[in-house]
Amino acid sequence: SRAVYSSSIGEDTADEASIRYERTSTLGCSLVQLLRSSASVELSFVKQQWDDFVRAAQGLAKLCCFKVDPSGSDPNAIVSVLCRSYLTSLVLAVCDESASTVDQSFVCSFMPLFISQYLELVARLDEDICNFLQVVAAKPFGTQLLVSSRIDRCLNSAAMNYVHE
Repeated sequence: SRAVYSSSIGEDTADEASIRYERTSTLGCSLVQLLRSSASVELSFVKQQWDDFVRAAQGLAKLCCFKVDPSGSDPNAIVSVLCRSYLTSLVLAVCDESASTVDQSFVCSFMPLFISQYLELVARLDEDICNFLQVVAAKPFGTQLLVSSRIDRCLNSAAMNYVHE
């Protein structure tokens, strides 16, 4: 978890950005594989490693913000699709379904930093981000986060963009 977060730190405009993106997505894949290999992640383990999982989610979430165009072959878009998949798996593995407060919600611990970028992707007709947001909505306080972030406006904007295309 710590390696995923550390790998994501750096300037997006720097020359090494694409290498960092690929390294971070590879580390994210490794983390998800480790979590999947244990049949179920114990809640006590998640609580002990909470901060590390949140930082890993932040590192992956940062790389999910590139627009994915199904007709393109942008390397950043490919990294974004991979990181969205890994982030989805991480959310599914460590979310506590019995979270009773926003502070206990895994998605609310990292999503506020990125929600506006994700919603902009929805408005720009990035269908792939919608799959991830469906998972977020199904988790404790996820729907509340999306509604309070005005996802309805983004969906309306996406509908208008779709009509104009």
